[in-house]
Amino acid sequence: MRKVKIILILLFANIGLSAQNYPFQNTSLPEDERITNLISLMTQEEKMSCLSTRFAVPRLGLKGTRTIEGLHGLAYSGPANWA
Repeated sequence: MRKVKIILILLFANIGLSAQNYPFQNTSLPEDERITNLISLMTQEEKMSCLSTRFAVPRLGLKGTRTIEGLHGLAYSGPANWA
């Protein structure tokens, strides 16, 4: 009986861990449709934060970039990826 309880607890705990897929994450859709969907899902505050150089929307799974403003444009902080 105890094993059954543990299995049920693990099954119900796993239900909330499934990743939510948004239409903007579907690469087979046209870019305009993906952009429109992304903007419609964002709050006003999230849209405003995208105007800065360090934007991220963790709620939608968007990671921010690590950038700093440099003298000659935008420079990336951290290891360089120059090829």
